[in-house]
Amino acid sequence: LVVAMESDKYASAYGTNPGGIVRYNLSTRQQDLTVRNSTQASSVPAIAAQPFANVVNGTPSADQITLSRDLDGTSIDWTMGASSGQLPIADPNGLTINGAGSNDILTLDYAHGNPLPYTVHLNGTFTISGMQGSNPLAGTTLEIGRSTVYVSYAGPATDPVASMKAYLANGYAAGAWNGVPVASTGVIMSLAAKNNPLHNTGIGWADFGDGTNVNTVPNTIELKYTLNGDATLDGKVDIFDLNALLAHYNLPGSWTGGDSTYNGQVDIFDLNGLLPNYNANLGSQAVMAAAQSPSSASASFAARKTTATKSAAVIASRGKRGTAVATLTSAPLSVTTPVVDDNATLRSLAAAGLEYTVPYKGGLLAAFKAGGVYFSADGTHLDGSARPDGTSPTVRVTTNFPVVTAIAPYRNGILTAFADGGVYFSPTGGLGGNTLDGAGATKRVTVSGTDVVRALVPYQHGVLAAFASGGVYYSPTGGLSGNTLDGAGLSRRVTAGFPVATAMAAYGNGILTAFATGGVYFSPSGGLGGNTLDGALGTRRVTVGGTDAVTVLIPYHGGVLAAFASGGVYYSPTGGLSGNTLDGAGSSRRVTAGFPVAIAMVPCNNGILTTFEGGAVYFSPSGGLGGNTLDGAGSSSFIYAPPPPPVPMPPPPTLPPAGPTVDYAGNTLATARDIGILTTVQYFNDWVGPGDSWDFYKFVAGQSGTLRVYVQNLTYGGGLTVSGSGVTLAVTDATTGTWLASNSNDPGRIAWWELEPWRASRYVEYQVTAGTTYQVHVMQALGWGGSGTTYDLEMYIN
Repeated sequence: LVVAMESDKYASAYGTNPGGIVRYNLSTRQQDLTVRNSTQASSVPAIAAQPFANVVNGTPSADQITLSRDLDGTSIDWTMGASSGQLPIADPNGLTINGAGSNDILTLDYAHGNPLPYTVHLNGTFTISGMQGSNPLAGTTLEIGRSTVYVSYAGPATDPVASMKAYLANGYAAGAWNGVPVASTGVIMSLAAKNNPLHNTGIGWADFGDGTNVNTVPNTIELKYTLNGDATLDGKVDIFDLNALLAHYNLPGSWTGGDSTYNGQVDIFDLNGLLPNYNANLGSQAVMAAAQSPSSASASFAARKTTATKSAAVIASRGKRGTAVATLTSAPLSVTTPVVDDNATLRSLAAAGLEYTVPYKGGLLAAFKAGGVYFSADGTHLDGSARPDGTSPTVRVTTNFPVVTAIAPYRNGILTAFADGGVYFSPTGGLGGNTLDGAGATKRVTVSGTDVVRALVPYQHGVLAAFASGGVYYSPTGGLSGNTLDGAGLSRRVTAGFPVATAMAAYGNGILTAFATGGVYFSPSGGLGGNTLDGALGTRRVTVGGTDAVTVLIPYHGGVLAAFASGGVYYSPTGGLSGNTLDGAGSSRRVTAGFPVAIAMVPCNNGILTTFEGGAVYFSPSGGLGGNTLDGAGSSSFIYAPPPPPVPMPPPPTLPPAGPTVDYAGNTLATARDIGILTTVQYFNDWVGPGDSWDFYKFVAGQSGTLRVYVQNLTYGGGLTVSGSGVTLAVTDATTGTWLASNSNDPGRIAWWELEPWRASRYVEYQVTAGTTYQVHVMQALGWGGSGTTYDLEMYIN
């Protein structure tokens, strides 16, 4: 009689009789066992039974291990030499097999059915022999840890490579490595990859029959825990792996051709997975991940992240094939940030309101707050300034000066969202006769045009788009091929409701999303695969508090910089994961000296250019790390300050105004002073006050660009500069008089300020179109009683 314990109260006993093997169900009560079957019930003495064994420890020799399904149909039996054991198929811990250095043979015996439990953990080197059926891992998780596993097959006709690829994709789960098997399919995954804080490892694979000679063991598929990008499965990422990827870039491919995201296509996501690992090896990676804290591991990862050269990225971005062989050195990947040589250039960028930079085709796209996007072929002179030889590498890639709310590279082109609504895809990034805002082959990828997109994040093969009215949508084709970014076709919402996202960033293999109601969440699948961006299922919160909205999220040096609406910027080395949060818990830390509100952060010269509320701009060469802060401490530089704000002072009540003897500017639309075609600077002097409270100037825009109108040197009587005279300045439609822009949010508001000579002038900016007629109004500000003022007016277009 053989007894196998199924729990602490129940067991199965197997005996023989003339009819063959008989199974008895046993129940224990103290020291007695009662045996029952369909023909008998008898008490027998207590039998010493061993519990199920769900761990197999191998020997230094090449062990022969056999798995088979038990006759009871609910258990799996294993044997290894003289050792044996049994476990339930559904054992929650699964079966763990620990090798001891040799290539152990794991034979599957299908005599009584599928011999695999629901979960198998392998630690070591193994060859799985005897696998049967077209879907052999259906309902099963094969977890290989840091192992190397060879799946053996009889010949090309029974090669299970298609099934293995599907199982790996299921396990990968968009980079989370937490796939779950179902009855119709299985999962191959690695807990080592799942738990790696650097998120830079996976399961490489190579089929003997693929012709690459990576796997030289006949009729096997090799599965190996390794670094992302290790196409040759030698445990390191080097020039041979990069060349394998480049040869298949923008083409179908397998792991040995550079596809480390298991989607059958070699694309930018695979290149981004390889570059941080370049010149790294799995041995140092394994030691580092085990020995270092998450923060120091992230720092080491960041240090390696810039070891690829510009040439590699350029070749890949242009889709070159295998005829081009890249040579990598340790030079940094400089095309990812603007290249500026001095603070004067930084100041000009800051003054122009640099808000976004996007690497593209070896150069850089720069979008400015005032509108317009420029492309620099070498990442320099983003402000349009000339080289010493008088040439400039910079061209404008928008038709006029539309304000950009989000911009992102996608496929080989650029997606751009504009403040007037609508998102466009340019297949050439605005170059070659196209523009980013609709000309040439550029295509609109939103259905409606009034809902502004606040964030665009390429993810997997598609794009996530966050809308100002609420909700985030995922389009698997980036709004192309019949889909749009706002829900048409295959696009779908990836938030549970319609929360307004204030910032989004790709991090690791998932997405960080900040919401207007407060709180930032990390979704390991970007809102796909049953998760949402705002907290459902596997999504987790990465801020402690819940009311302070995050307005800017910037991945930086392996971690994340987060700017909060209430003030202050924090850096988390793990993006709010692994015990840190984005708002200061764990090893997160504030990288501003005080609590200024940051409204824009742009990577620049491997540091961060930060614009604070009020307009002051600072550059930190270390992004606020290493003893610097983003707002001036350490080696951070003060780059730019806007004109100081006005200091309100009441006007003197008793001083009489004195106007000019001649009124040069007309007092109505019809009598406006006609200054002709305006391009370069023109200057005027006049007076407004009682009896002449309006001055009108009419002009035709000589070019498209930014109209700048300044009024300054307000005086009264005797030409003395005093506090107490005021004007309102406006640009209007020449026909209807409709206000287009003014120096007052409310045209009826009193506009007054202190007028010391050093204080900057008041001004208005407006984007004008060549050939269109406009008028500028200078008027006495309301609420000034009998006072009036002379003024100097300056206007030009650039």
